[in-house]
Amino acid sequence: MPLRFLILYALIIGLVVLFFVRLPASFLPAEDQGYMIVNVQLPPGATVNRTVQVMEQVEGFMLKQPEVQSMVSVLGFSFSGRGRTPASPSSR
Repeated sequence: MPLRFLILYALIIGLVVLFFVRLPASFLPAEDQGYMIVNVQLPPGATVNRTVQVMEQVEGFMLKQPEVQSMVSVLGFSFSGRGRTPASPSSR
């Protein structure tokens, strides 16, 4: 009886090793996904024009970096809240 369990255990370990070796690399995510997130926070009461000016400065700096190919800016979004921010172009 114990010999059967040992053979079954060895078979399971062999299958795990086989699946690990044959698993496509694209199935596993790479550590570097090729993007980063930058959060720019202005003081409360900052106007939309001031926010746009600051974002243009950030975009200019980021796009000068040789590693950066492109970027997207989103104004009025905050990771620390759910509602619209005062500097959001769509808020009144």
